[in-house]
Amino acid sequence: MDAEWLFSLAREKSRKGRQALFQNVWDLFESKGEAFTDNERSLMTDILKQLNNEMEKTVRVKLSERVSNWPNAPRELVKMLAGDEIDIAHPILINSKVLHDADLVEIVHHRSMHHQLAIAMRSDISTLVCDALVETGNDEVIIEMIKNGSSSISDELLEQLVEQSRSKEEYQEPLLSREELPADLARKMYAWVSAALRQHIVENFEIDPDDLDDALSGTVDELSGKEPQKDEHDWDAATKLIDKLHDAGQLTAGFVLKSLREGQIALFELGMAKLTGLRLTLMRRIIYEPGGEGLAIACKSIDIDRSVFLTIFELTRHAKAQRERVDEVRIAELRELYDNMNKKTARLVLRNWLRNPDYLEAVNQLKGMF
Repeated sequence: MDAEWLFSLAREKSRKGRQALFQNVWDLFESKGEAFTDNERSLMTDILKQLNNEMEKTVRVKLSERVSNWPNAPRELVKMLAGDEIDIAHPILINSKVLHDADLVEIVHHRSMHHQLAIAMRSDISTLVCDALVETGNDEVIIEMIKNGSSSISDELLEQLVEQSRSKEEYQEPLLSREELPADLARKMYAWVSAALRQHIVENFEIDPDDLDDALSGTVDELSGKEPQKDEHDWDAATKLIDKLHDAGQLTAGFVLKSLREGQIALFELGMAKLTGLRLTLMRRIIYEPGGEGLAIACKSIDIDRSVFLTIFELTRHAKAQRERVDEVRIAELRELYDNMNKKTARLVLRNWLRNPDYLEAVNQLKGMF
């Protein structure tokens, strides 16, 4: 291709002529670009950038697809394409190795959510870029980044995301699927994830079962917003009071609800365990299971009124409610479950729990029973 031919194309002002010039300049750059001097590369890049602004979208899309996998593509042109409309930018953002971390962070800060999502799906994104993606506050972007197993999430950011997963359930499964998640963070999540994810933790992390029970035991104090009752004398006194009320026939749903309202967590837990006949550790698991189905069955089995059950459910999620309201959809689902459930069936499930200490397995069978 000679200079005379390029000059003749440059003088052609029609759209067809400009497209031909663009295509030929790019072909020249692609085939002989490595032999150009720095000045020649700069000049050719400027020509391509100027012509790119004049090209219709279909031409820019094709160029982006070609450039995205070319390791020697001019960085300024790649940056320009990466900041274009998402249809044009997408191949570049997903594949191009020419872009620097600073380029990606700038796009995260100044372009659309779709640009952010594409960057979140890149392979081997750095801790710097991960931090920028989390700073967007966009859950869809953050989840995509967590799902990306090649993303380099720092220990500090991973711990921050685990903490956020208390109220953002959609973070939980992808976090627990990350290979680098340490056992101590998985143990921490055990206290607030669903039964299925608890089973995943048990099967995939080397954690002492007693540690998992400790994690659950601490959940009640956090949910109540009260200081944990660590004094053994307090627990002994609470146990004696519950036993005395039960033997006298005075242990009622009203009493356990009053105890919960007043932050008397030991009385609330022990009272529920005594009324249902369940072990205290198992009763805690049922009470604080995020979905609330187990709590519904336990309350129904001892003939607690629906309104009291729903109040207990909401109060035991009080800590989360400080950051976000209890999901009204979940409340409606639990109300329907409670209304459709009869006391006889609830007691049948309760007897199964008494025989089977594996509450996780029992919860997995709930959906097929109602």
